[in-house]
Amino acid sequence: MTGGSGSGWTGRRWAGGVLARVAAVALVAALVQVVVQAAVVPAQAVLAVAVDTPTLLHGNGARLTWRRAKDADFLRYDVYRGTAAGVAETDANRIARIASRTTNLFTDSSAKGSTTYFYKVVVVTSSGSAASEVSATLPAAGTSRLLVRAASDTVDGNTIGQISSTSTFACGNNTNWGGAPYIYAGSDTTTWILRSLLRFDLKDVPAKATITKADLTLSYIATSNTDTGMRAHRMNQGWTEGSSPSALCGAGTGASWKEASPGMRWRTKTGGTTGGVYDATGYAPNAGTHARATAGTDVFNLKTMAQQWANGSPNNGLLLKQATESRTVASRVTYHSDDATTARKLLSFTTRTPGMFFTDPSSTLSSLAP
Repeated sequence: MTGGSGSGWTGRRWAGGVLARVAAVALVAALVQVVVQAAVVPAQAVLAVAVDTPTLLHGNGARLTWRRAKDADFLRYDVYRGTAAGVAETDANRIARIASRTTNLFTDSSAKGSTTYFYKVVVVTSSGSAASEVSATLPAAGTSRLLVRAASDTVDGNTIGQISSTSTFACGNNTNWGGAPYIYAGSDTTTWILRSLLRFDLKDVPAKATITKADLTLSYIATSNTDTGMRAHRMNQGWTEGSSPSALCGAGTGASWKEASPGMRWRTKTGGTTGGVYDATGYAPNAGTHARATAGTDVFNLKTMAQQWANGSPNNGLLLKQATESRTVASRVTYHSDDATTARKLLSFTTRTPGMFFTDPSSTLSSLAP
């Protein structure tokens, strides 16, 4: 019994020892497997940042903006400049080194005017780097050019309409198209006389700057309607952009034929009015009165209007309307708006300011989406 008992105990101990050793081997194997697997996992690729097409150009360099880097091991941004695509990342070409992840703006000030440059922004991390490149053609030395591209943060656009007295449309003249992909100017023969309001962010134009050129480019869709004389008029009263995507009941959302803003009527010095308050002088597109049988663009020379804004006149934007608005002639023109996804409008300024260039409003563009 004792031997049997001891034999059994010894067998169990032996078996337990074997099991323990097997378990230890298995554990070691598992650890080795984990180590091996960890060793072959590739390092996460560095993400290049999207660099915006420069919209503020000086005779000595472009203002560059880009999206912020998201890499956890971020070290810095390096900015390079060259005169050919594929700028080499050399010390000679480097014009800035920025250690702050949140600084996503740099203005070049050592370039040559009337020259096309390629700018490369490189994200450098502890695990590698990634680059994005854009090009920009600078204006002449001593001048600056501002391009105001159509976007929700730089342009306001709104159509207002006067409805026919015979129409049964529920909202009457209290409608706006502030969120639509198109803006309209002109009339149809059944329902509407339409006008459009546009306003541009001009914070980068210095006070008293000398405007040498200011062109507004609007893309239109093809139409067989008659052009009775499209004109751009400077607005003399502020207004609110609406949010309606079409001719819906828009009470309280923005400017309409009756109101400049919700609850605020259009008013001249002598009293209330409708359809906007604007200068009598209107500026025709460079092509003048013309057919629009195929899609194209209208370019308006707004130099005089832009100079008024630079000289201190309130920037209330402009109003587009046909010179003759008659319900007997279909004259409506349809332009792409700031809410369109393609063929949007663009306002281009060229200024001459001796001894002074545009200054950056801040060192960081926190409004840029990641």
